[in-house]
Amino acid sequence: ERYPDTKVVLTVRDSAEKWYSSMSSKTHNPGGAVLMTMQFNAWYWGSDMDSYAGFLENNQRRYGCNFRVPQTPQLREKCIQGYTDHIEEVKRTISPERLLVYNVKEGWEPLCKFLEVPVPTLKFPKRDITKPNPNETWAQLWQDIQDDAITDSMWMVLKPTMILWGSFWLFGCCVCCCLCRCFCRCLCGRSNASAKAGKSD
Repeated sequence: ERYPDTKVVLTVRDSAEKWYSSMSSKTHNPGGAVLMTMQFNAWYWGSDMDSYAGFLENNQRRYGCNFRVPQTPQLREKCIQGYTDHIEEVKRTISPERLLVYNVKEGWEPLCKFLEVPVPTLKFPKRDITKPNPNETWAQLWQDIQDDAITDSMWMVLKPTMILWGSFWLFGCCVCCCLCRCFCRCLCGRSNASAKAGKSD
């Protein structure tokens, strides 16, 4: 009603069950290294992590889902029904000429045609790198990641992450070098002391 001429892209999965399976497998209560990395990213870019967490909770609540608690058959059924109801509500509310029901498996063509923009020459980034092919080599996997995942948005995540864990790695190396040096000095000191004692005898 506020934007009567706006085009709407409704992204869907192959089925509601596949959507639920994907969502429930994600980490919704991050802790340890994952949480620290997220917090460092938020600090690095000046992002409001609390607002983002609130967005995720509201988004789940819209479907009647709660992935922060152990899932039960009742929660699963309620969540899938909420997801299905949301899709149907959007279809009823938005006129067909303004709505594109879109699955990323369709690639660039239907999306670009709907938005009336040229089709990019780049390959459509639709590979799920969280589910690698067991027959794929590390070189092929890295090339796929570069082709499909290393976008400007991904670099916004990778850059501070590499800075954080690179700093930890460098600090760890320095500590190990210092410890090794101290250990070697202690051994050399003891060897020299034993040698002197042997000469005095």
